[in-house]
Amino acid sequence: MLRDIGEISGMEGMAIVHLDQVRLEVARGLCIIDGIRWGDNMNSTFKRGLTALVATALACTSAMAQYDRHHRGRYIVLFEKPYFQGRSVTIEGPVPQLDAYNFNDKAQSAQVRGAWVLCAAKFFKNDCVTINRDTPQLKQVNMNRRATSVRPLR
Repeated sequence: MLRDIGEISGMEGMAIVHLDQVRLEVARGLCIIDGIRWGDNMNSTFKRGLTALVATALACTSAMAQYDRHHRGRYIVLFEKPYFQGRSVTIEGPVPQLDAYNFNDKAQSAQVRGAWVLCAAKFFKNDCVTINRDTPQLKQVNMNRRATSVRPLR
């Protein structure tokens, strides 16, 4: 997370902005920003521009944190043996080639959060299946030792 914008020099003054000391409050359609220390001789146009920059940075940081929490909740754990046994690999995003994990055509079971697509060829091609629950035997979905690429279902 961006915690310190630092010193911004130029025009007619200087501002020091530390995001961990700035509070952005959004209520009833108003944005209130507290904690910015302004230089004495900084012009009002520059202050408004810098305030907008800080508000945008805080809003983006918050939005990214929400996005990460939502999307990082999805994962698949592939296991080399049935019933969640043996060597495993945890994946949180699309993997077009499982050989990058040394797991090409090795998975025999899978634990999932969210829905995942497993494909028998690289780059999500060929025969693909979707699973949305733990699968103790991938042979139940005709993907035993066949998964070559995986991705979350959109």
